[in-house]
Amino acid sequence: MTRAIAVDWSGARAGERRVIWLAEAVEGLLVRIECGRSREEVVAHLLEEAARDPDLVVGLDFAFSLPEWFLRASGVDEVAGAWELVAREGETWLADPTPPFWRIRKATSNGFRRTELECGGRPKSVFQLVGAGQVGTGSLRGMPFLPKLRERFAIWPFDEPRLPLLVEIYPSLYSGERDGYRNEHARDAAASALALSRWAGDWRRLPRDPEYALEGRIWQEGLVLGHG
Repeated sequence: MTRAIAVDWSGARAGERRVIWLAEAVEGLLVRIECGRSREEVVAHLLEEAARDPDLVVGLDFAFSLPEWFLRASGVDEVAGAWELVAREGETWLADPTPPFWRIRKATSNGFRRTELECGGRPKSVFQLVGAGQVGTGSLRGMPFLPKLRERFAIWPFDEPRLPLLVEIYPSLYSGERDGYRNEHARDAAASALALSRWAGDWRRLPRDPEYALEGRIWQEGLVLGHG
């Protein structure tokens, strides 16, 4: 039985409790959907849930890392260093963005991670800090929480997959009923939780290809599992 929680994250500076939505599903059935927590409170809640249920799978819809070329140019060669860099510099990038972060120009192909170019859909660059559907602000205000979550969760694909497990999600990839929710944040959290809970694969056999070791990888339902 897969019990899954998905969080529609937000980088909002104010009012985050209204726009961060959490959904839980068990074996393809939605059992709760709610908002009202800050980012810090969401992280604390997930840690509590993982302590209570060691088989938990959680999906968060922000980028877990940055493009490899940018990280290596910044002297970073492993993902913990990427999270430390974002924790140190993220608010500066948001307050006064300089290339490759942007608000008024469009990203080129080197603004994307490998996983975003492969996954399908129409992903946004993590360097984009404005506009509909942008993930940059939420990612810069999400990555600094990953070391804390790593204290209890394995974070795929950076860690050997085990439960409880944390994965990066992209809600536009997940099928299912997308009408009848209060807003798009609730809808995306619900669709993601349902997709995670319905997946028939073995979470402990998720692939860990070295190409994604620094940039991370978006979880998809059609992933080919590694060997046992």
